[in-house]
Amino acid sequence: RSASRLLAPFPEALDGAGVPDWIRAKTIYAGFLGGPAQDTTEASRDIVVVFGQGGAGGTRGDLAAAARSVPDRSWHVLGPVTGTGPIPDNLHLHGWVPDVAAHVARAALLVGGGGDGVVALAAAQAKRFLCLPEERAYGEQTEKAAALARLGAAIVHEGWPEASAWPSLIRAGLALDPAVIGALHRPAAVADCAAAIDALAASFERP
Repeated sequence: RSASRLLAPFPEALDGAGVPDWIRAKTIYAGFLGGPAQDTTEASRDIVVVFGQGGAGGTRGDLAAAARSVPDRSWHVLGPVTGTGPIPDNLHLHGWVPDVAAHVARAALLVGGGGDGVVALAAAQAKRFLCLPEERAYGEQTEKAAALARLGAAIVHEGWPEASAWPSLIRAGLALDPAVIGALHRPAAVADCAAAIDALAASFERP
């Protein structure tokens, strides 16, 4: 309560439904502070799965089962994957890559957690998004995923789906209107955030 202002690196529409009005009133909702959107790229039929640094990553067996359940599409997985065993021909494990945004730009459907980085990518590229929120100490991914679902900006499934669930989840994800999640991206978010911080700092300066 003693803070003069709070800074949230996401749009207000994605804040938790239970956040009190007095907190919202002092919060600067900067929007996503990721990189700019990629140039328009013709989407493929590919499914792109992104695992970031903050989670447990994927497991080879789970990914293989998912890819086998939707064999008519290529699956491209970015980030850490553990485990051993055979994988189907339509599953491609890339590991860490320097050009995540470029991979996402070519996706027909993006699959990932509910962290700011992946959600920002989906918004910046206006990509149909299947959100699999991971458990966090303060439930921030679950809250953000719930907001995305309320907006119709993503299909949400808590935890990694069983193999039998993937075909219907993929169909639902591909039926989304990508303009909904795309509307959450503000190109000027970084510049506006910097200006807000400068203005706040100036207000503290003594004459």
